Amino acid sequence: MPLKKSNLGYVLCHVYDFPFGGAIYLPCVERYEVDTPCIVAWGDNDAEAAEAERFPAGIGKTTGEG
Repeated sequence: MPLKKSNLGYVLCHVYDFPFGGAIYLPCVERYEVDTPCIVAWGDNDAEAAEAERFPAGIGKTTGEG
């Protein structure tokens, strides 16, 4: 499963360079800035895509998990 560590500004400017169906994982912060660190993940096959969907559970609280 490919993972790319980046910042939010880069990811938003290059969002179409990543495969469709990828996920952007953001930390829980009070305010998102251009330099907010994030991870982009995607699966090269069905098994990796399923693993990418479970990925946030292993790294702690992310946005969207309440």
